[in-house]
Amino acid sequence: MLNRLKRILRQLLPEPVFFRLRRLYRAAVGRSNVSLNSQRGRDERDAQSLARYGVSHLSGTVPSQHVRDLDAIASDDFGAAAELLEKCLDRANEAGEPEKNAKVWLAAAKARRLSGDIGAGIALLEMAFSVCDSKGLVAARLLSYQARAEDWLSVVDRLDDFLSILNPDQQGVFLRKLSDRFLRAFRRKNVANEVARRQIAGVLIEAFNGCGHDTDSDDLVRLIALAEYKEDGAALVEFGRSLEAAGGHYMVEARQAVGVGLYWQGKQKAAAEYLLGIPSSSLSQTGKRARKFVKQHARLTEAADKVEQAVKTLRAGRLEDSKSLISEVIGSIHARLEGEGLPRTISALAGKAGDAGGSLGSDQGLERVPVFCAGFRWSGGSAVYDYLCDLKQTREFWKKPRFVQGTACSIDQIIRASQEGSDELSELVEAFVLRHVIGVDPAARKPRDQVEAYQRSLLAQIKDKGALASLEHHLSVFVAAVKKRAMSPGAFPQAAFEALFQHLLDLGTDGEAGAVLLDSMIRASDAELLEYFPHARLVAVTRDPRDMYATHVERGGWRRGVDDYISRLKADLNRFDAARERFGDQIELVRFEQFVKSEPTRKALIQRLALADGKATAGETLKSFRPEESLQNIGIHGRFSDQAAIRKIEKAFPELCHLPEGVKERTVSVCTFSAMATKRQQDGDMVLCGSPGDPGWKKRREITARFLAAKAYDFFGLQHCYLDPGKPTDAAGWFERRLREKGVDYGVINRAHGKRPDRGDSTPLFYRKDRWRLDESDSGSVAYRCPAPDRSEPGGGGTLFIYGLFHEVEPGGESVYVYNFRLRDQHTKRNDEYRAECLRELFAHIADRQHPEAPVILLGDTNCKKPGSKADKLLLGRSPFSDDVDGVRPKDAYLAVHPNAHGKVTTQHNFKQAGSIEGSERNDRVLFFGELEVMNSEILTVNENGQYPSYHYPVEAVFRLS
Repeated sequence: MLNRLKRILRQLLPEPVFFRLRRLYRAAVGRSNVSLNSQRGRDERDAQSLARYGVSHLSGTVPSQHVRDLDAIASDDFGAAAELLEKCLDRANEAGEPEKNAKVWLAAAKARRLSGDIGAGIALLEMAFSVCDSKGLVAARLLSYQARAEDWLSVVDRLDDFLSILNPDQQGVFLRKLSDRFLRAFRRKNVANEVARRQIAGVLIEAFNGCGHDTDSDDLVRLIALAEYKEDGAALVEFGRSLEAAGGHYMVEARQAVGVGLYWQGKQKAAAEYLLGIPSSSLSQTGKRARKFVKQHARLTEAADKVEQAVKTLRAGRLEDSKSLISEVIGSIHARLEGEGLPRTISALAGKAGDAGGSLGSDQGLERVPVFCAGFRWSGGSAVYDYLCDLKQTREFWKKPRFVQGTACSIDQIIRASQEGSDELSELVEAFVLRHVIGVDPAARKPRDQVEAYQRSLLAQIKDKGALASLEHHLSVFVAAVKKRAMSPGAFPQAAFEALFQHLLDLGTDGEAGAVLLDSMIRASDAELLEYFPHARLVAVTRDPRDMYATHVERGGWRRGVDDYISRLKADLNRFDAARERFGDQIELVRFEQFVKSEPTRKALIQRLALADGKATAGETLKSFRPEESLQNIGIHGRFSDQAAIRKIEKAFPELCHLPEGVKERTVSVCTFSAMATKRQQDGDMVLCGSPGDPGWKKRREITARFLAAKAYDFFGLQHCYLDPGKPTDAAGWFERRLREKGVDYGVINRAHGKRPDRGDSTPLFYRKDRWRLDESDSGSVAYRCPAPDRSEPGGGGTLFIYGLFHEVEPGGESVYVYNFRLRDQHTKRNDEYRAECLRELFAHIADRQHPEAPVILLGDTNCKKPGSKADKLLLGRSPFSDDVDGVRPKDAYLAVHPNAHGKVTTQHNFKQAGSIEGSERNDRVLFFGELEVMNSEILTVNENGQYPSYHYPVEAVFRLS
């Protein structure tokens, strides 16, 4: 076949082109040092396809162009290959017959992927889906590319629609590949967060169950893995039993799936029947954890029954029986302490203070200063803890115990009950001993709570029987003192508690002197507990609340909404501020972002804590604390899905939102809106789109004015806005006056698009005069020079653009260029070419601006309704011209926030589907060049009681100025 192809090409192609083509083939075959070598045969075929389609479509170009393109491809320049194929596609579009052969599109997309630009490959496949006949093939490749790009949420959103195109067998093949890719991504931990992982796994399971293809044993194994990642116990049991019924060599996997599923459902006894019979070497990590858990739970359940019996015997006055039962419990769950008990503590619980007597003793004069590392839930307290762990004078306390606060029977609850003289004090100290000391919680309703109580108990941390004996001495004295308060209400027994706590510090640090670090033992909001730790220090860590909320939702499972989060954080901060005022130097406040970025900030903390001779003197010498990893947690709110919630937090806590040191945040808000205020529309001669949904110009203009006044954008550009000073139809002047009446003073740059500069359709650019000053020497209007289509061509308008350089009024402020433009309407080949030429002139003007360091914002009604057209490519920064303006590639603000939205949303509703943005006609866009960061951009479905101000939607964007 290859020889036949060679003969045909030799006859059809010019000789230089043929020899370059042969070089291409030989380069592909001989490429052994490329990372894609494992796919060598496939690459050879791809290279042939690239060359065959490229040369056949370029047969009308000059030979030098052939030589240059094929030379690039022969050198493994896949970017050049992609450009070659895109020219083929453009040529077909220009001929009015878009390429429908999916192979060309797939080859172009693959070339883009191999060149490292998978985003461009996805964009090509989006276009291919709209024109190709083989939609199933294109859809499968598109979802595969989105999965490669880890854009799993887009895959989930489109999966059902794309599967409907495929037949059941194709669905099965595609879902197997997609599931395998997801499972690999999960193992690499590349899926954004746990919530997203569970959601994606659930959607893939539903797709498998609903696609109608036959499910074999391998499919069941995939489904088990997906259900495991979804943490769906019921599904695991179902799939495991189906796999078990199918027989074969997957019996271990089947039994493990059923066992883990039952474990997740809380059916621990049934889970044990499946898991305990499987050799440990055959279990997955999840299976091992589940088996360990059910074994622990079985022991703890038996221990809880004995503890309940011990409590009953204790209350019945049978003290020795109670001591014996507690000793049995300790031996059964803490094997190294077998034969030991807590006789003096049990006596103290029974009110036998004499049995628990004795002095408090001493800790050999060792000085141990507790240092609590605290935060406000996901605020970075553990990062500070890790850093302090690297210091020479610090010791780490046990990490698991949480006996100071956080449960119904922790020390803070005992303190509160002592102060209030509560009748529950006896029960609280009894529960404290059982849960926090022994590790059995009879009140625990869930198996996980029971196991957690055991893991966090003090007896689970101590090493030997000698440590237990010394602990019991201080514990029994403390319990006796608390019981005494229960019988005769009084203050909290501070001296007994201090002695117990200091002894715990001794046990938890192997008796070494120094500062003892305690991670998350006290929350920053409960810093008032320092009253009971008079020698302690507390390091409280705050973090950008936007990042805290994003982490809380994505990793902490917060489901109560942003309003509840804001109110709770405000209450926590108020309590902390009160404690800080009270305890002064005992509390150190640290900003997470400054701590991570600044070594001097870290050293200053060491000085304040009197740990100045620590060994951690430079970031490179640290072991536990990794600044480069912590840096990844700064600014994550920018990627958070609910930006409306983020803006609420910004308004609630502006002083806590992080900015680089020494930099004041400067933002600029903009809006583009096609107001549809032509003279005919104002006169009532033209009802928009012929629809009864048009409420009329006088109503529309008031809705628009109220909307703009409420938003008070820094800049907004209107299109289709008639200019006629002094006349009732002067819409531009009307908006300027009306907004001033509403308290927002705007300046305006404007000129009509016709021969008369003061009358006709216009694109006024409005700017806030209280914040921005117009540079008169660098502003105005510029008419397009390229020839407009003749009158036989439908459409019109879009003959010039407005621009201005603006400086912030505030001293030392920023500068920014803002443009407002409208392009000719109606989609025909000639109009699209004209729009593209106008954009090239606009971009050339931007490239030649007087102050190239100033960023640029463009507001416009582009009239580019068709994705993939020449003008659309220019607007997306993918120019179809080989001689395009150097260095000018616009960025789209909306796509920066919604990267997969192009071709899926519309800004023009025509009063027919008002309120919905589903569609593809994204005429209205906000573009930008230069050092700007998009904070948010949205298409706004502005209306009042179902009445819309135009048949276009406004598009807004907020930028952060560098």
